[in-house]
Amino acid sequence: MTRFLGVLLTLVMAAAASADHQPSINLEWRQAAQTVQVGDTFGIGLYAVCNPGQTQLIRAADVVFQWDPTFLQLLGITGSGTGTAPALSSELPADDPYGLNGPTTPPNDGDGYFRWWANLGEPVTITEMGVLLTTFRFTALATTPATLVSLAISGGDPILDTRVFGGPEAGTIVTGTFGQATVTVREPGSVIPEPTAALLGLIGLSVLGLRPRR
Repeated sequence: MTRFLGVLLTLVMAAAASADHQPSINLEWRQAAQTVQVGDTFGIGLYAVCNPGQTQLIRAADVVFQWDPTFLQLLGITGSGTGTAPALSSELPADDPYGLNGPTTPPNDGDGYFRWWANLGEPVTITEMGVLLTTFRFTALATTPATLVSLAISGGDPILDTRVFGGPEAGTIVTGTFGQATVTVREPGSVIPEPTAALLGLIGLSVLGLRPRR
């Protein structure tokens, strides 16, 4: 019996070690514009990304996200379609058991839950280039120099962890790092400042690997 338990423990530890060495899948935001004006509607893409030189399969994801409803109103997300990874489900589940998306859909209180499932038996390959899972659509409500749209470690009651499932076997958690997006909201009709000549010069020197003399 003792020998059997020892073998079983060895197998469990080996399986855990194998899971620990699986390449991770990071979640990050990619935004077309960092500066918008009050009243603008804009999108922020949620991407699944591997570290350089790695690949991994994604089967599902539970994502807890947060934003400040003082400055941004969530309009919803794009479904699975052009430009996004093929999916069986890509949604903000209504009346989820964690209380993140209620009582309105989409949620309007500053936190929410996004769920993504690959088609059954058809996991999606993730590379360092990243794969778009969905695009979150917002309307800018009020001016601010910076407001964040974040991916949270967890949220809700009971607690839901942000997690990514992937790997060669179903049920393997391959969650990596989380990103955030920063949005600046200006008054309608305001002019977004262009880079100055001095700044452009410094950028050019940086590209050339040079530094300005003191």
